[in-house]
Order: sequence, then C-alpha cells, then structure tokens
Amino acid sequence: MTETQRERDPVTAPAEALRRPRARRLLVSHQGRGTALAPFTEVHGRLRRVLEWTQDALVAALVLVLFTVMLRSLWTLASHAMEPEVEVRAVLAELLYMMILVEFLRLLVIYLREHHVAVDVMVETSIVAALREVILHGITEMPPAVLMAVTAFLLALATLLRFGDLRPRDWGSSLDLRPGQGSERKGQPAE
Repeated sequence: MTETQRERDPVTAPAEALRRPRARRLLVSHQGRGTALAPFTEVHGRLRRVLEWTQDALVAALVLVLFTVMLRSLWTLASHAMEPEVEVRAVLAELLYMMILVEFLRLLVIYLREHHVAVDVMVETSIVAALREVILHGITEMPPAVLMAVTAFLLALATLLRFGDLRPRDWGSSLDLRPGQGSERKGQPAE
C-alpha cells in the first residue's frame, strides 16, 4: 500500500496520523461513510502564546516607565530634603509615593514571574496610597465626613488583607523577590 492509499484508508489513516509527531488530527464522522481526518490547526495555542508574549512585553515596558518615574520621584525627594526650610509633610508624602512605586514594581515582577495579579500586594498598595493622601492633606484639615470615609476604607482594606485569604499558599515564592530565598516555611527546615 502506498502512503496516499494509507492516508485515504479509513482503517489505517488514524493510526498513521497519530504516528506523525507534528500532525495532530481530530477524528470526525462523515455522514456514515466511516471516519476521516480533519487537521487541527493549533491556531488557539499559537494565538495564546503570541498574546502572552505581547502582555509580557507591555509589562516590561511598564517596568521601564516605572523606573523612570521612580528616578524622577527620587530626584524630587532629594530636592525637598535639601531645601533650607524642609517641609516635613512634603518629604513624607514623596517618601510614601516612592513606597507606592516600589509596591507597584513588586506587583509587576510577581506578574512577570507567575502570570497572575497578586491581589494582596494591590490591597497593601491601596492602604499606603490612602495613608499618603491623609498625610498629604493633613488630618486636621480634612472634613469629618471625609475622615470617616477614609477610616472605613482603611478598615475594609485591613479586614480584607487579614481575613480575605489573599496571600498565596506558598508564602516564600511570591513575597520574596530574591532568587533562592524564602522557600522554607516557618518551623520547617529548608530541603
């Protein structure tokens, strides 16, 4: 039997197609005439890989932009600290802004490593951002209704962070950004 006859034969065609490593085929019934092979084009797998690569490239671009913003913020922090009359509120606000940027950088690094968004890091960043705004505007100058709303928001975020099961199961992999560190859990020796 020639190769073309084997491909057309409904008995040997499925076995021949499965022997080829790159030619994955799907068996389909053809109006009662036995079985024939329809090619599986792998479009979905390739499209998914292209989209994941594109997302990774966009996140890497965000990391570069974030580094630029961090350098600019560091320059602003240094200029505030070197002024003859240091405004403590401005320095603290810029310092907390740097902390927010570091948390965003941590969030992007976790996304690049594990391909999921770490909600616990987002909640921590929201808490720091809310506290930054309170320090920036001054707690004594805030209207009581706004102060109560910020307090309720911070309590909700703290409750969510504490009781919301947002932390990953493997505490060491997501939270420690140094390679090879943090893989052991509390009370258990490293393997």
